[in-house]
Amino acid sequence: MKIELYFATWWSLNVVFNIYNKKVLNAFSFPWLTSTLSLAVGSLIMLVSWVTKMVEAPKTDVEFWKTLFPVALAHTIEHAAATTSMSKVAGSFTHIIKSTEPAFSVLVSRFFLSETFLIGVYLSLLPIIGGCGPSAFTELNFNMTG
Repeated sequence: MKIELYFATWWSLNVVFNIYNKKVLNAFSFPWLTSTLSLAVGSLIMLVSWVTKMVEAPKTDVEFWKTLFPVALAHTIEHAAATTSMSKVAGSFTHIIKSTEPAFSVLVSRFFLSETFLIGVYLSLLPIIGGCGPSAFTELNFNMTG
């Protein structure tokens, strides 16, 4: 039950974030600044929670930061790209494109990291591609930046 509550909370907050993010971007069309401020505020909230001991700060070392850096960089680029997309097209279209992330993760891992996957992993991507493809092709507000 606890996991379901966490999932429902995450999903609900994600919906609220997306609605307000789109409203902000409609009124203030600076997606890079908006995404930078969003990440900065989130970082500040975590720092305050660590300093005030509301949440225990993670134990880290140099190896941790070396491992985390590429993931953090990729997440930062994804966040900025999603915010830019949201500023250019309908929010629903942005989420159609974001739904293809599992397929891109597998392709990047396969071709850049030489990882191989079981056939079931590749087959599990077919419904994603089968749903996202037609949805993207029929989008009325399509533009390349979005």
